[in-house]
Amino acid sequence: MNNRVVKIPEPSGRFRYVPVLIGAMLGLFFAVYYLGWNKLSGHFDTQNVADDRFAQIIGASYYVRDGWHLPLGSTPNLHQPEGTNVVFTDSIPVAAIIHKLLTSGTTHFFNYFDLWIGLNFVVQGVLLAIIFQRLGISSLVALSASVAIGLNLPCLINRFGHASLCTHFLIVASIALYVNRKYTTRVTRDALLYGIILVIALYVHIYLLAMLLPLFAAWIVQNTMEGKYTTTRAIVTVATTSSVLMVLLYALIGINTNTMPSTGGGYGQYGMDIASPVLPWISGVFNTDGSKVMYGLATQYEGFNYLGLGVILLTLNAFIFGYGSVKIIIRQNIWYALAAIILTAFAVTHRWFFASIKIGTIPYIAPGYFFEQFRGSGRFFWPVAYIIMISGLVIYTKVWRAKWAVLVLVFLALIQIYDASWVSKHSAFPSTLNFPAVLNERAEWRAVVSSYNAVNIYPYFWCGGNNYHMLQELFYICSLENKPINNGYIARNQRSCDSQYDELLPLEDRTLYVFIKAVYTLDEVMTLTKGTGVISERAGAYIVFR
Repeated sequence: MNNRVVKIPEPSGRFRYVPVLIGAMLGLFFAVYYLGWNKLSGHFDTQNVADDRFAQIIGASYYVRDGWHLPLGSTPNLHQPEGTNVVFTDSIPVAAIIHKLLTSGTTHFFNYFDLWIGLNFVVQGVLLAIIFQRLGISSLVALSASVAIGLNLPCLINRFGHASLCTHFLIVASIALYVNRKYTTRVTRDALLYGIILVIALYVHIYLLAMLLPLFAAWIVQNTMEGKYTTTRAIVTVATTSSVLMVLLYALIGINTNTMPSTGGGYGQYGMDIASPVLPWISGVFNTDGSKVMYGLATQYEGFNYLGLGVILLTLNAFIFGYGSVKIIIRQNIWYALAAIILTAFAVTHRWFFASIKIGTIPYIAPGYFFEQFRGSGRFFWPVAYIIMISGLVIYTKVWRAKWAVLVLVFLALIQIYDASWVSKHSAFPSTLNFPAVLNERAEWRAVVSSYNAVNIYPYFWCGGNNYHMLQELFYICSLENKPINNGYIARNQRSCDSQYDELLPLEDRTLYVFIKAVYTLDEVMTLTKGTGVISERAGAYIVFR
């Protein structure tokens, strides 16, 4: 048993490329295992997709079929009259922009969301393999088991319905650059790579950028403390990176008070239960049916921060048998440890719950509009989960060097995979969810929609009771023709249900008005339109036109 953290020599020879291949193959394997070739190839059925994913597809469908606008993410035909931005439909802006560049001038749309998740698995597998190789896991079997564990954290598997939030390779890449600082003097190159990671994060999802910034700050400070950066150089690096990010953010969303998002509920609405890393909402080992739901605030599951049984056992091993190594790691990486503590505290919020029991509230002063955007603060624990997992695996391989220890590690990987696999089956936001057929006459609807210049759909998305999926199907059909609509499932929606009819009258020529039957009676439609249009019926709705 060895509690010392030894310096890992630079790997040499052909071996350094073998882990990369292993990581890529394992990433591809788990992408196919969880998603299947059919989804990875872009196929989807509008009757078999969850509301969040459907909204992402609709936003992307509108964006790639429209022309180029400024700001770069502008999607003017969705959510008229103010329009929206591809950022606020969670449609992975960088992927949408690439798609638009490749298909500009055509009406082709490729559903890239599951492919994006699959690519994340592959890249994340490669980066994990590089990290473990750097940190001295030389056995290919042990390294393969370690990568498998790192690809099966529940915080990743749970987000399949939110493809942008599955881009965890950015978190792992950030950690890889931190690990690499001990083995390179090319700090300027790594600073540039870090900047690229942050830019990609900005153009994927703002939450990812926000959770990486404390790690970036810790990387800067650690390099400065170790003499690789002068204070002046560190300040210049931070200032340059911040300036580039602000310019690119402005290029993506601009500054328009009509389309700026509301707070979406504010900080603390979705927090992290302190026990959630070890107390699962769904688990293949402990809770296969999801009956033991921890809610606390009725939303404390947010982020699904359960570590998985394999990682929990590795963490226990580290503290019981490798406590000396734990102390050395913290002491040698004190700024990174501080960043992890800050991320955890932000995830927990000012309302503290333990196993759904409220244990206290600390004084909280809202620090402004920007801070209040992060209502889903539980997600900020994700980098900490990866740090815990990587540290636990490295300490395990240092403490236990016997041949049987590799077999135990393989067993822990199998436990982690089995435990996490149930998350994909019962996730809060599954990538597929069986909805009843609510709009069967799609071809007929598309033919009707194509005859008009614009479509107004009532009620607004948030005002329609349980008719979300039918509304989204209508949104999607309109997106196929790139028809302007007055509606949409938009993040941080500012509209009021009380004002949805303010611009209904007078009815406009060449505009189709659609009223969902489950919400309105024929008499109500006649009253709202004051009998100024022709009323007809289609599957599930009344349509009005002039």
